[in-house]
Amino acid sequence: MRALTWRKAGAVLAAGALTVALSACNDDDGDGTPSGAGDDTADVDGGDAGDDTGGDTGDDTGGDTGDGGLAPGVPEECAAAFIGLLGPADLAEVEKLPSGWPDPPVEATLCVTTETTGGHEEAGYATTATPEEVVNAYEAVLGDAGADVTRDQGGLGGEILYGTLDGVEFQITPRDGAFDLLFPAS
Repeated sequence: MRALTWRKAGAVLAAGALTVALSACNDDDGDGTPSGAGDDTADVDGGDAGDDTGGDTGDDTGGDTGDGGLAPGVPEECAAAFIGLLGPADLAEVEKLPSGWPDPPVEATLCVTTETTGGHEEAGYATTATPEEVVNAYEAVLGDAGADVTRDQGGLGGEILYGTLDGVEFQITPRDGAFDLLFPAS
């Protein structure tokens, strides 16, 4: 039954990633083009789109694009790892978070918290730590907190940490520049 729960959780994560990716292609102004499409020559921060003096180059790497491309209150560190954030995240919104859950054991910035209609809850963090550093650090601190922890290979080849803390199942999925904490529906 546990494998089925994790497969469902994986499907939810994939659907969530697709939703976030597609939200970046929305049409905010109703003209039939995605947001940000059109005139590449707009001067939003004092530079010219075609020069190398700091203007809006059109890249989405989290650099200065005038308004930063971020909703108010969203940390700048989140721009490269998570797209389409609507506002700041609050870990208190993750109701399944075990009472003994540790702070991130690597330098990290909370970027997003979500709950699916199926009851899965997720917290996403931007980080400069490597995926291996994230897994190693969480394995150590969660083990110290009394969690039952298991490493496994994820579908894309990277390691994933599964476990249970205070009777709550969790999954930690790192990737370059970010990691996600998933608490599947009971």
